[in-house]
Amino acid sequence: MDKIRWIRLDIPYQKDGKKMRAVAGHSEDKGGLSTFVTDYSDSIPNILTLVKDYVKENNLECNDSTVLVYPLDGRLGLAHVVLEFAQKENWAFDRHIPPLFYPGVEVLCSFEQNDTGSAEDTLPSKEAQQLIFKLNNDAQSEYQRSDLPAAMSCLRQALQLAVKHFGWSSPGVAYSLTNLGHVMRGTGNNDNMLEVSATINRMLNHWDKEMPDREEWVGAGSILEQLIGVCNSLGKSGYADRLTDYKVKLS
Repeated sequence: MDKIRWIRLDIPYQKDGKKMRAVAGHSEDKGGLSTFVTDYSDSIPNILTLVKDYVKENNLECNDSTVLVYPLDGRLGLAHVVLEFAQKENWAFDRHIPPLFYPGVEVLCSFEQNDTGSAEDTLPSKEAQQLIFKLNNDAQSEYQRSDLPAAMSCLRQALQLAVKHFGWSSPGVAYSLTNLGHVMRGTGNNDNMLEVSATINRMLNHWDKEMPDREEWVGAGSILEQLIGVCNSLGKSGYADRLTDYKVKLS
């Protein structure tokens, strides 16, 4: 019987966000990892009911090694709620997907939420861009105050907005990823650094499929320089080399 290894809760950062989902990974007897994504719902209990229904219908198994994942960020009260659900189900709780069962780029990540139920989903492009850069500035202020969870919240929200409104090839995504990389390195936590490395790889995977628009990147070359530096600091010289190649192509 295939086992559910992790269940990641994607809960919007927007205060008026009304929709959430879960993404779960399960190991196969023949090896490998398969995943499924629930429909959107409006509460954690409903989301977990959808997960358990899927588990039952597909003859899967949840046990005490199943990890309910909710990221470390500024929403500490919500994390306690998620922890209580994990304890009730006799599941483990963690801030990250277990590295041994980390999904590939084909699996939806938490930044790929097109429908949060928030008014931010339908912002005009100019206002969305302004909010993305405001969130990055807010994150830098929180970082200077040593409030790393709050900085993570701002940057993850900025990333989700940038991906939704402008796509993975936009400077706003690269800028937010650069700042997230600095914050994650500041935590000294390997799982945090894996998260940002995997997200950079996801961005590059999209770039490999569709070249970024040069016009969007006019005057934004410094963002790539900074992200290249982040990649090198994370020990990802291969990502840095790929970004360097794109910097030449976009110049």
